[in-house]
Amino acid sequence: MRLLKNQAWKCIPENFSSHGHKWRMKKWPSVKGELRLCHNGFHASHTVLDAWHYVTPGWICIVEYDKEVLNDNDKFCSRRMRIIKRYKWNKKDSVCFALYCLKRSMKYFDRKKHPEVWKACLGSVKAINAVLKSDTKKNRDAAWSAASAARSAESAAWSAEWSAAWSAEYAARSAVFAASSAAWSAAESVRSAEYAEYAAESEWSAASAASSAAWSAAWSAAWSAAWSAAESEWFAASSAAWSAASSAAWSAARSAAESTERKLQEKWLQKHIKEQK
Repeated sequence: MRLLKNQAWKCIPENFSSHGHKWRMKKWPSVKGELRLCHNGFHASHTVLDAWHYVTPGWICIVEYDKEVLNDNDKFCSRRMRIIKRYKWNKKDSVCFALYCLKRSMKYFDRKKHPEVWKACLGSVKAINAVLKSDTKKNRDAAWSAASAARSAESAAWSAEWSAAWSAEYAARSAVFAASSAAWSAAESVRSAEYAEYAAESEWSAASAASSAAWSAAWSAAWSAAWSAAESEWFAASSAAWSAASSAAWSAARSAAESTERKLQEKWLQKHIKEQK
């Protein structure tokens, strides 16, 4: 979904209001005074993912903004902004996104080395899919139990590999932890539906945690690979040089891994909301 140069993404709560302002489709509100990020101006982001992480969404919107803007890393504010298109986002959408992030997290650890965690995460996927098909208390409880099993299996793996800290093995194990965390967060997004008053925000928060867990899994896997690559140079370099090389390799690998995961999550979100028409 390609946006024009002066278009961006904005998430708005269910009541279609943000910070006291009631939005109206295709109307141009404006603010007076000096633009200040988080204080004065209408805010938006250039990716759905960035906008989504800021606000519990009831609506995901495409906005147009004027040329007077103040930029930050993952958001900006503008003096004038209007909504030109909106897509409904509900609790089930948050669960679907959390499930996607769980599946992504599972790609980053060795399932042959950690079969118990892999089996438990698969159980979480199956249980959450069951909730999406039939949202019953029985299915929610099963999803929660499966996530608990994943967390327990991960804890056992951590205990067994404690001596491998600060090694490539430690980084690989971190990917296992991230996957179990994603399973836990995905299950939390399901369970929160039981508390109607806070359900939307709770499920969004849990899905956001699953999203971050997928980044963490990617970072950990990249760190494992970068560490191994840098370590292979150790015999040909001094300890200080090797340390610098491993640090540089990790930084580059982490940036690349996060970028890849963010692009994939962005692609999923855009595809998902487009299908909600």
